Amino acid sequence: MHLSILVPVYNAEKHIINCLESIINQGIPEEHYEVILINDGSTDSTQEIISDFVGDKPNMVLIHQSNQGNASTRNRLFDLAKGSYIYCLDADDYLVPNSLSVVLDYALRNELDFVGFESKETSTLHNGLVSTSSSFEQVSVTSGETFLKENSLPKVEVWWYFVKRGLLKDFGIQMDDLMMADVTFTYKLVLASQRMAILPVHAHWYFQSQDSLMRSKDNIAAHKLRLADATYAMSLGLNDLIENPQNYHLKVDRMAMGDLIQKRDYYTFFMILKYLRFEKSGKKTKQIINTLGQRKMYPIKSLIRIHGCPSLLEKIINVLINNKRILFLLIGISSTLNNKK
Repeated sequence: MHLSILVPVYNAEKHIINCLESIINQGIPEEHYEVILINDGSTDSTQEIISDFVGDKPNMVLIHQSNQGNASTRNRLFDLAKGSYIYCLDADDYLVPNSLSVVLDYALRNELDFVGFESKETSTLHNGLVSTSSSFEQVSVTSGETFLKENSLPKVEVWWYFVKRGLLKDFGIQMDDLMMADVTFTYKLVLASQRMAILPVHAHWYFQSQDSLMRSKDNIAAHKLRLADATYAMSLGLNDLIENPQNYHLKVDRMAMGDLIQKRDYYTFFMILKYLRFEKSGKKTKQIINTLGQRKMYPIKSLIRIHGCPSLLEKIINVLINNKRILFLLIGISSTLNNKK
């Protein structure tokens, strides 16, 4: 079997049919791929909808479990997969017709460990084919280490690439139980890959509904603080990967870590801004800064670009954030103001 498409599902009754219909319209023979869905304790009609759709399809299976969370569910899906390649798809996203067959064919012919493709955001349903490149003459196959020496990853989420299933087992790679676990998971896979490529094929639609959790306007402060806490944990994980790749059975040239360092610094910078904007406990924020300092993640070494910000103001903000005395003063002021809201 060539491909395992893995779909964790939770309360997805509004979107799961679009997702499933897009999967079966990929031009891949049934015997060459499987679809494994785990219903992670949904409380709506998701279970019934999927059961009706799967029916007696021999290459599709639905498993029900009590709610375990995203990481545990994905890791169980990895264990159940039988395909040479695995692909993680979210239940509210969907695929461009006949696109995965093109990606899979290229991956098999070139014996790739990791193959990426284009993903675009949408808030509507697109049923038809999209214009995409059919020429791969400019595509280069390199190791993940070489790729990261010369490029940045276009995305860090799990739904824009296939990866060899054996890579997870050989390097002991699993999904961590963190809100932003995709980041370190993806970089580990790239660094472990001896042959990778990114194709100019639009295959994935990232669906954003008006009531999307990630864009919810309900209790903005609490949501932003959850993101900041998740970013903090993820940044520490990225830093450990940068400083101790041998712990993950990886032998990596330091030059290949440039993109990871930039990503770590970027996430850390905007995490600090979120804490300044929303955190009420100045003590907590100061402890975080001290921990970052102990890990040599602060002061932030990269100049962080701020979209839409004039260059002079951008430099001033970077200087203020990276001066610990000034930053602690700002933390004291902001925490006092946040407690008055």
